Amino acid sequence: MLVCAGVLSGSQLMGGALLWCPPFVRYAYKKGVRMNKSLAFAASLALVCSTAAMAADNGMGKAPAAKESQAVRHAHALFAKLDRNKDGYLDKKEAGRVHALSRDFDRIAKQGKVDRSAFTKWDVAYREAYAKRHHKAMDKKKMKAREEKKS
Repeated sequence: MLVCAGVLSGSQLMGGALLWCPPFVRYAYKKGVRMNKSLAFAASLALVCSTAAMAADNGMGKAPAAKESQAVRHAHALFAKLDRNKDGYLDKKEAGRVHALSRDFDRIAKQGKVDRSAFTKWDVAYREAYAKRHHKAMDKKKMKAREEKKS
């Protein structure tokens, strides 16, 4: 970057050093504009910062945890719907509105109640297991359909 930050001359461009410069520096050189080091550095820094900000806004480079947070948000919303008395816990009666939860209630309940964190862990795990079972069933149906097509 040192080559790009200085005043560009023909001797500095030997060996393709211009290729490593940001596009605005190459454009300035082609037009015959001379840049001092501080201006070129400031412009390069602004370009890098704006690119990083745009990448963050567009969702580029997001970790896979984004899907997990969506599942957690869904679990929190479901918990809020099920918690009728708004005490922060689900009792057996409130959990009875969801068949799978009522079935697993005794396993995940502490002192006869399920708190929000335990419910979230259960809900995320239950949905992942359901998705795996569903995909296996769909794969079996596809395989069966292919076999019938061949026959």
